[in-house]
Amino acid sequence: MTTADPNIIADRMPAKALPNNIIGEFRQLVLQRLGRLALTILDARLGGEELKGLMGRSELGSPTAYQLKREVGEVKRLAQQFAARSGDSEFLRLVKRAFDAEAVTFAKRKQSVAARQAASA
Repeated sequence: MTTADPNIIADRMPAKALPNNIIGEFRQLVLQRLGRLALTILDARLGGEELKGLMGRSELGSPTAYQLKREVGEVKRLAQQFAARSGDSEFLRLVKRAFDAEAVTFAKRKQSVAARQAASA
């Protein structure tokens, strides 16, 4: 299971890095409100990893692509709430950027599956 260290995540951010405490606070909030799977997803995306490696992992409850996508949406919503509460727009930009690339990947996979299904029909 991926467990991101806020110090490592901060090292991967641009020069205008966020304070480690804001990342740590958000990670705690994700764990409390959304659970271990959502935290693992957040850590993976902040670490630049794709989520496809999390599908079916038994230690995470064997999540499907749909479950991962749903959790991504929940993390994004929570990030928006957290950013509004903390007043930190840079934090929200970081989280959105981390998940935007994954949204493109999910869309491509969905198109690919649909094309294969149409070809075999």
